[in-house]
Parts: sequence; structure tokens; C-alpha cells
Amino acid sequence: LPSRPQVLLQPRDRGSVAAVLLAAYAIRRGDPDATLVSIPAGRGLIPGPMFVHVVEETGRFVNRHPQWIVLLGERSHRRTPGSWIVPDAVLDCLSIAPVRRVVVLHRGARPPPQGVGVALRATGVLVAKATRLVDRARRLLPGVHSALLDAVPFIGGEAEMRALHRAYATIPRRDFAVAMLEPSVNDLAVAEPTDATWLRVLQLVRGTR
Repeated sequence: LPSRPQVLLQPRDRGSVAAVLLAAYAIRRGDPDATLVSIPAGRGLIPGPMFVHVVEETGRFVNRHPQWIVLLGERSHRRTPGSWIVPDAVLDCLSIAPVRRVVVLHRGARPPPQGVGVALRATGVLVAKATRLVDRARRLLPGVHSALLDAVPFIGGEAEMRALHRAYATIPRRDFAVAMLEPSVNDLAVAEPTDATWLRVLQLVRGTR
């Protein structure tokens, strides 16, 4: 890791599409072959002890098969609505879990079992080549694609924030899963880690003095 990681500041909240894609475009510009890991905040989950190993193994799969975007799923008995992943055929077997092709992304109540097993609850973690996400945005969100292409060359310079303000003025607020994943599952895969990877978040109590 670099001694001073780069931090990208968004000029306004445009939802998870802008957040993930801004990082993907910036990373791709620095390294077209880079593998990106997106870890959402505030989803009620925190990584457990096996998380780094899971990400490394999934990253190796993506490096071998750059055409796939891999989601991490978990088995869940909760009845609350959420985002569900229905897996199908096995693409590869990692030490942590098999990687399966995704046949359905479903939002709402847990769908009934079908295919090779039960539906997995989406954790929101995604592993993919940055270039793969840029290609998807070009096809599915051409306006966002153009805005970020114009802004990214200015990142790291004095005009960075001005360029991002111009881009974000035209980018609509969108959810990443809805806008970037659900329209097409042809290149989506899912891994369900076999070890206890996720720990529930405790509610934080904030106070003042």
C-alpha cells in the first residue's frame, strides 16, 4: 500500500453509483489492469477475521478471469427485505468457497430456492477490474461515463475540485446495484465464504460532554 493513500472527496452526495465509479475511473487511469474492491459502509455488517483472506482469494480469481464481476454473499435466515443473489453453475473453486455464476439479482423478500441452492443475501462487497466497471458504465450510464472521463484527468491537481463540481452537477443520484448490476447479470459471479466472515455491527451510542 502507498505510504500516503489517496483520498477522493466528493463535492456532493450522488449515491453509490458516483462513489464507486469515481474511484474506479481514478484507479483505472493510474493502472488500467488494477483490481478494485468496493466495501460499503453503513450496511449493518463489518468484516470478520477472514475478510482479508476472502478478498485476496477473490482478487486472484478476478485476475485470472477479468471478465467477471464478483459479489460476496452470505446465507441469511433473516426475513427482512434485502438484496438477494441467486447462484447457478460453479465457475471455479477457491479455498474459501466456490465462485458461481449469478442468474438473478432480486430486491425485496427472500426468493424461494431454485437452481443449485438457496439465495444468498448480498453483502454489498464487490471485486472487479476497474476497467470492467468503466466498460459497464459506458454501456449503461453514458452520461455518467462522459462526466467522469472529463473530470478524472484533473484529479491530483489544483483544478480537481472544480472539475468534480462540474461533473457532479450533471450526475444523477443513483444506487449502484440498481443502475450498474441489476440491468445485466451476464458477467456477474458470487462467492459465499465458507468461514464465519461477517460479524454484526453493534449500535454505537454517541454522547457529548
